[in-house]
Amino acid sequence: MKTTISKIIDADKALGNLLQQKLPLAVSIQLGKIIEEIKPIFVKAQTYREEVLQKYGSLIESEGSTGQYKIKPENIKNFEDEMRKEFEVEIELTSPQIDPERLPDSCLTGAEAISLSWLWKGEGE
Repeated sequence: MKTTISKIIDADKALGNLLQQKLPLAVSIQLGKIIEEIKPIFVKAQTYREEVLQKYGSLIESEGSTGQYKIKPENIKNFEDEMRKEFEVEIELTSPQIDPERLPDSCLTGAEAISLSWLWKGEGE
């Protein structure tokens, strides 16, 4: 299955919600394999994001602030370009897509289902 790193990051919450659902055993196993495959990609992306934030921004040092950065106005375009270049690259996952027909009807919101569109097997696949 093909997707981008940005789509995986955008689907993080929806994947978490899907993992909390009672699903058919075969779907749960398949989902677990997908999660195991994307976990290192997600961790690498978060590390990269942190490095780019440090490169183009400055750490906000205030009470209650935990690791937040402010991008300097003169660096916003470079920051966005670098993030887009890294996260919009298409990647190939070896895990098979999931047939959405095998999921319970009310296990996801519409927004979650859309954010997981890269995960769904289409008709005839």
